Amino acid sequence: MAIFEEFNRDKINELLRPANRILNDDIAILKREDEEDLFGLWNEIKSNFDDFMENHSNSMPEDIERDSRAKFRYAMLKIAAAFYVNGKERKGITNKFSEREKHLVVDLEEFKVFNFLTVAVIIDKVARSEGKIYDLVEKYIEKGYGNMDKVLDDNEIPKDIMYYVNKEYSNVLEKIKESVIEYQRKYPGGIHRAFKELENRIKEVHGFDEKRKGMINEANEIIKNMENQLSDADNDKYILEDKISLLEREIMRGKMEKETLNEKINFLEDDKNRLLKSYSEIESRWNDRYKEIEKIRTELNTEEDRLTSLKETYKQKLEGENQQKIEEELKKIEEMKLALTKKENDLQTEKELMKNEENKINEKIEGLKKLEEGIVERFVMSGDAKVHELNYIGRFNEKMHLFPLNIYDPINKKEHTVNSWNRHEKWTQEMEIYEKFKTRMNYNEVINTIPLGTTSVYKITQKKYVFFGEEKTKVVIEAATLNHWNNYCETGFDTNPAALSDLTSVLMSRIDRAELGNYFHVIGISSPTGWSKKVLEYVNSDEFHKNFTDRHVSLALIDPETGEIFYNRTDKRLAQFEYLFKPEFDTEKVERCKNVIKEDLNLIIDEFVTVNEFAEKNADKGFDKRIVKKAMYELEKEGVGRFKFVEGVGFGFKKKD
Repeated sequence: MAIFEEFNRDKINELLRPANRILNDDIAILKREDEEDLFGLWNEIKSNFDDFMENHSNSMPEDIERDSRAKFRYAMLKIAAAFYVNGKERKGITNKFSEREKHLVVDLEEFKVFNFLTVAVIIDKVARSEGKIYDLVEKYIEKGYGNMDKVLDDNEIPKDIMYYVNKEYSNVLEKIKESVIEYQRKYPGGIHRAFKELENRIKEVHGFDEKRKGMINEANEIIKNMENQLSDADNDKYILEDKISLLEREIMRGKMEKETLNEKINFLEDDKNRLLKSYSEIESRWNDRYKEIEKIRTELNTEEDRLTSLKETYKQKLEGENQQKIEEELKKIEEMKLALTKKENDLQTEKELMKNEENKINEKIEGLKKLEEGIVERFVMSGDAKVHELNYIGRFNEKMHLFPLNIYDPINKKEHTVNSWNRHEKWTQEMEIYEKFKTRMNYNEVINTIPLGTTSVYKITQKKYVFFGEEKTKVVIEAATLNHWNNYCETGFDTNPAALSDLTSVLMSRIDRAELGNYFHVIGISSPTGWSKKVLEYVNSDEFHKNFTDRHVSLALIDPETGEIFYNRTDKRLAQFEYLFKPEFDTEKVERCKNVIKEDLNLIIDEFVTVNEFAEKNADKGFDKRIVKKAMYELEKEGVGRFKFVEGVGFGFKKKD
């Protein structure tokens, strides 16, 4: 015994104290413990185990060392199993052990109930297929616990764990084995009859695998047909848009007789009607296809309910490969349902976009008719639009960094104080523009001369817990620019105010994302050509108030030429953000410019002054084109005259008759 003279039994017992506490408690008790308390016990046991292995394991008898080591390891496994049965993943704990090890602990814990039953009682309960005891005996047989030599020889489970299992659970497992042998002697084959029904149901599960694959192919074919129909219509739409753009340019250059112009517009009307008819037919066919998709969804739901019922009915009897097969089928059904829903949502979005394209084509035709009548509401050169975009986004970004910012979240009714931004995104349409016009413009020309549809987005996010967990978006603040870059690339200017179809094409995706993420999204959209009358009427309408002011999105529209900002005044949420989007002008300079314009109008015979000429003439006074236009728009509101386009001359201001 001299070689163990340093062995301190009291010290070992003290080190084992927290492990013994875990070993003496049932999983049912441990899983109700506070997570942090369990985590603390894990750390204490782990620390004591490290101390034991480093300082004591070599100074004690081998049997005591092995027994102590097994207790430490099994106690830690038991804590991991407690997290596991609660569906919790705790890094550094649950991932230290395999699924098989955690299942072993749970099974053995359930078998402990047999300690309190006699063999006769067990046989009686099994014979009557009575509740949990019957289920546990079936689990015992199916998992092979009757052959402990085989269980103990599992290479995937550490020997320390199996040593503890053999030492602590061999008696109860032997009692179950004795009960099963006695039962089979009295009722030959009886314990296996219940498995027959289950086997038949499992065969049905395997059969549904092929049926599900057929459903997937059918759904894919339906969706592919729907997408092809829309693609054909889109090609017709692009051709029509090109024809409209070409005619717009010819009108602006004054190169066409009125009779020829009317004839071409009529041809475009015919093309438009054919396209709208095509859209209508697609919508009708889509409705039929949606019914087919819904039929597939119903079949999936029915099969999901059947499998779930099977899973619950035979919860304790389904083990191993069969349990896994049902779980896999349920998972595949859920994945297919999600994929169907996503595709359906995508197609619904496409359908809404299609309706928007109908409106867009109608608006373009109406714009042509206005040009035919000589009505030009705006005339913005590409360079001016580029400057407006840079100014708007630049000022917005500056204001977003005037910390601290107090931002109220109306969805969660909480005020956030922002001292820095860690979520900022900025993007443009430069590659889309370049890809379309690369045969006539190089990349640098696109970047330097064309407004790029720049967007700047800031996000307020929060983790589910203070320092960890999924990061959730709470507030999004976005400045976006909307321009007809096709026109700027084709002609170098644009005359069309942003239309309702332009606005909805921007808003639709924002609304969907905000509602899905349950966050507040405020967006200010700047259009260099301003906004059509229909858009402004819509923004101030009761319909807009109903759809937007009580939902997740607040909208402001910016006209950088006039300096105006438009939003539904019933939307009180937007008031705190207005200053971020509103254009800034030197008001004193604008007033001086207005006075000079009025003086010039009194001296000029035809009482018409153009923007470019006036800006060049008064450059020494600091009147750039932006200031001149702002002054002219204000004079128009004051009734001094009106802003108008004169063919061959350009935009200017004409004194009131």
